[in-house]
Amino acid sequence: MVGEKQWGQVAEYSGYGVVHAGSTRVVIGQEQPDFWATFIEMVWPGITPERRQSALTAFGGELDPARFADFFISHEISHLSHGEGWDKAPQSFWAQELFANLGMLGYITEVESDHITALDAFVEATWSSSVKWPVQELERIREPVEGNGDAGVCNYVWFEVGLIVIAKRLWGAAGAEGFRRLRDILVGPVLSTAQIADALADVDPEVGQAIRNWPHFSFDKKS
Repeated sequence: MVGEKQWGQVAEYSGYGVVHAGSTRVVIGQEQPDFWATFIEMVWPGITPERRQSALTAFGGELDPARFADFFISHEISHLSHGEGWDKAPQSFWAQELFANLGMLGYITEVESDHITALDAFVEATWSSSVKWPVQELERIREPVEGNGDAGVCNYVWFEVGLIVIAKRLWGAAGAEGFRRLRDILVGPVLSTAQIADALADVDPEVGQAIRNWPHFSFDKKS
């Protein structure tokens, strides 16, 4: 955990506060990153008043990302389980991020279940926003985060939010088995995005369809 002045000495991403795992450590910012305020400013106008209020209430009145610090760390630690065999494939990054979000949800469910309401409210509100992001194709998830300032990082955060929505559906359908299933995919032969969608559809057809339709998907809340 480092401050902004030390960030460049240890981080692999230039944008301060972009949590990530290196080969030997997880890097997380000590102070609230500038892009967080930018993200809220960008998505807030496109969220209904009801969803805004729900998110604020769940957070206790202030949308402070520090509340999610343990979640971010569990997400990054999960990355250590999928290996690096797919790293050069364009579909590797989103699939690995979906996997890490499954690991994060497993941690929350088992260890910090009392905080799931805040995460759900934030994810549901921000994913529902009508803001139009310049980069939306799933296989281009990594493009915005470097060289595009806070706006690019915010575009990347939008991808992560959508993948959390899908991960939550997959975890609800299969729990730890869904996590193991995706890990088996990621340590096996490289698959296309369509093939990953087909494989996950065997676990939950709605998850497979969501990947095919990205970002235009929704889940029945009763499911």
